[in-house]
Amino acid sequence: MRQRMTDFVKADRLAEVKVSEIVVMSEAARQRQAEGHDVINLGIGEPDFNTPDHANAAAIETITRFDTHYPPIAGKPELRQAVADLYDGRGGIARSAANVLISGGSKYSLLNAMLASVNPGDEVIMLAPFWTSYA
Repeated sequence: MRQRMTDFVKADRLAEVKVSEIVVMSEAARQRQAEGHDVINLGIGEPDFNTPDHANAAAIETITRFDTHYPPIAGKPELRQAVADLYDGRGGIARSAANVLISGGSKYSLLNAMLASVNPGDEVIMLAPFWTSYA
């Protein structure tokens, strides 16, 4: 007998997942903005300004070249080099493209870093508030 989607049973671990404090803070900031308060909401990483024109132009140019397939896992070499050049020498540290990784967001990159460097039973100290998924 086929199981229907409505018969889906959630994993027990989901009962432990609470709403992220950052989501609560961001919602409170949105509410204050709706009330007319001048609020800068840095909670969820969503800027309160539009994408800059040069970024829009670069995206459009990329699409018109049909350069729309998955990039190399570490990111396109020219982008990695541009990031290395931008940050090279800051803080007295030399940067190279070989040490730059481009990702689709910090949450996934932090997860990968944790999976690569933390073992079960290791202690990890994190400052609150943080995304629930970091826990």
